[in-house]
Amino acid sequence: MNKEEIIFYKIPCILLVLLPFSLITGPFISDLSVTLIAIIFMMQCLVQKNFKYFNNIYFKYFVIFYIICLTSSLISDFKLISSIKSFFYLRFGIFVLAVWHLLSLNKNLIIYIFLSLLFCFLILIIDGSIQFYFEKNIIGIPKHPTRLSSFFGEELIFGSYLSRFLPIFIGVFFLSKFSKKNNNLYLFLPLIVFSIILIYLSGERTAFLLTFMSI
Repeated sequence: MNKEEIIFYKIPCILLVLLPFSLITGPFISDLSVTLIAIIFMMQCLVQKNFKYFNNIYFKYFVIFYIICLTSSLISDFKLISSIKSFFYLRFGIFVLAVWHLLSLNKNLIIYIFLSLLFCFLILIIDGSIQFYFEKNIIGIPKHPTRLSSFFGEELIFGSYLSRFLPIFIGVFFLSKFSKKNNNLYLFLPLIVFSIILIYLSGERTAFLLTFMSI
């Protein structure tokens, strides 16, 4: 394995697989991971002079949306703060292209992404259930009077995390080889049901509505 393969493939793959875990730790590491994946992908495209992933209708629509957001920020009352946030929003569009590129190089990567999400969902479902019944989670974080927070503590986004990852979790399951066996499907469905129950118990109405729309 040469240096170029480590930088352009191995490191982005590791960051991508660990992304569900990094989101649990907070916004800094997860945002850094997304940014690094996008930057590394851009570097690879420039080095190899390969820009084919940018030539698709979805990214073109995203660029139009990005320009609208940036223009709106420039004419807003809070130009500096709003413009900085909008400017760096481009990384999310490039991140999606980077994920597409990594998946095209290795079809087995989808399996590792699924296993990463599976572990996160299992841990959060168990921890959220413990916090609901015993008023504290497994590391001693107390339950909010009206919400479940699990490992997120005072940042009450437990339901939001599950609701936004749930459609991805379901999609990745059916894209992976695990969905080919009926026994795995019978084990997967109760996990989805428990996830929906925990999202409801989290007390986040927006998260529950998004879950209902996703299902």
